[in-house]
Amino acid sequence: MKVLFRLNAGKKTGLGHLARNVALALEMSKRDIAFNFLIKCDDSVIVENFLRTFALDISNVCFISEGTDSESDISLIRKYLNPISDFLIIDHYDHDLLYQKKLKESGIKWAQFDYETSKQIFANVVVNSNVCAQSELYKHLVSDNARLCVGPEYAIIREEFLQKKIRPIKNSILIALGGANYPEEVIELIKYIVRFTGYTFNIVSRDLKLKELLIGLENVNLYINENNVYPIYVRNEVAIVAGGVTTYELAVLDIPMFIVPYVENQLPNAQAWHKKFCGINYEAILHFRNELALEGLGKMISQLQEKYLNRTVKIDGKGAVRIVNEILKAMNDE
Repeated sequence: MKVLFRLNAGKKTGLGHLARNVALALEMSKRDIAFNFLIKCDDSVIVENFLRTFALDISNVCFISEGTDSESDISLIRKYLNPISDFLIIDHYDHDLLYQKKLKESGIKWAQFDYETSKQIFANVVVNSNVCAQSELYKHLVSDNARLCVGPEYAIIREEFLQKKIRPIKNSILIALGGANYPEEVIELIKYIVRFTGYTFNIVSRDLKLKELLIGLENVNLYINENNVYPIYVRNEVAIVAGGVTTYELAVLDIPMFIVPYVENQLPNAQAWHKKFCGINYEAILHFRNELALEGLGKMISQLQEKYLNRTVKIDGKGAVRIVNEILKAMNDE
């Protein structure tokens, strides 16, 4: 059996999807399952450097350009896969119903990451580990024999985060607002936050613009294109994040979060973390900034930490194991 990961990663899309698929791949390697990556990418160097931190063989990676159309995309998938014995994992948003139908017609079995719970899915395995996800929402979207890996118990966490060796430094705050280049409103928010004195801000980003904007600030530690983020995360009392993959890593580390989503697909997850008391959600950057101006950072942190004591969900980090188990079962389904 061989598994092909088809995903998007790079400057524009970030590395969040790649990170969770690497965790899946490492779980598969423990079971002697071979794998390849087929990655639509705008910066192969960033991706290769990230993969090297996990000692992954770069020769198992094939890059395709951002301009690759669906027909060429599927042709490449067919080239890499033997439908009888292999399995595909899709983690990108370039597919539509026609794309899925062509995979089905080729006899390919696959797992598909989803977050919308609104469109028909032909995949054999559906993965939606969002804390807000519910299996019943897929009742009319998938086939009767589709395997559902839905809910936070399927959250994919990199192994280093499961060590949970937390050493928070007083008044240290993580800012990790996603791996891609930021829109202007995010840049302005970061510039505003770091004005608060008495705090150390550990900023993890891939946006090179921050280097020039934050140069010389003694209360800022800036980590650009840093792949080993675990030792950075564990130093912080609280975090300011956007609502993506990072939220699960912080939940495992028991770090309270201010969640400030700025793209649509982050919002449902952010709202769910809020309801589970793992963070405080601000549905727009302007709302968060206004709260900072009105209450001050110190008061907001105290409120967040008090709320976090009542959290109602914990992430055990075994999502990759559970998903691989379902994929192996799906391979034997008729």
